[in-house]
Amino acid sequence: MKTANLWQVEGRDGLLEDIGRVTVRWSAIDLYLLWFAELALRNREAATEIILNGSGAGRQRLEAFDRVIGASYFDEKERAELLGITGMLRSLLSERKGGHVGGKISYTRILSAEDFW
Repeated sequence: MKTANLWQVEGRDGLLEDIGRVTVRWSAIDLYLLWFAELALRNREAATEIILNGSGAGRQRLEAFDRVIGASYFDEKERAELLGITGMLRSLLSERKGGHVGGKISYTRILSAEDFW
């Protein structure tokens, strides 16, 4: 059986795998945002509504998260650390949308564990 070649992705070695890896990693970030929002609000349903249902994706989700953290009971140091992470995520999101660094696709570098911890 022959399948359609989607956007020439399947013809480029490793590209489909890299796209899958990035998709899974950004999904994991969404779950971390949800988890921290739940802690900040002390309310799972509200966190789910704000982070997953009430915001689109990308920048909108990060902005919603920042508002939750800003209004949370976390102390100033904890807020600053969490807001610093979302600042880094905004930078990575911009890089992801650009898709290329120095002419080479850089999706796999964008979301390595070293970027976060």
